[in-house]
Amino acid sequence: MTNKCKDCQRVIARESIRCRKCAKVGKLNPMFGKRHSAKTKKKMGVWQQGEKNHQWKGNKVGYLALHEWIRRRLGRPKECRHCGQLGRHRNGKWSIHWANVSGKYLRVAKDWIPLCTKCHRIFDRK
Repeated sequence: MTNKCKDCQRVIARESIRCRKCAKVGKLNPMFGKRHSAKTKKKMGVWQQGEKNHQWKGNKVGYLALHEWIRRRLGRPKECRHCGQLGRHRNGKWSIHWANVSGKYLRVAKDWIPLCTKCHRIFDRK
């Protein structure tokens, strides 16, 4: 004889009443109906941000993660510093990028300038 899940009627192990999928949903889930207080949410958010995060790498950060950090820190660049082109969406991407001046890729906001795609390519070749 095979057992079926009470909720979805799938065939399950003999000892179980519900399948794994149905057991994790709704009132059977141990977190059902529980919410974090505003104080707890604030603590969790502060703990995970920046240097307090246990995975923080400082200046040993990877290329993509550093660019994400700069984008969050400095925002979306408005216009190119060299040619003055205004930023806009092109093929689903923003046309102005943050370019690293020194080539050392450090977490220093002054070390980044806004450049359009064309100027950024020229700048990186030099």
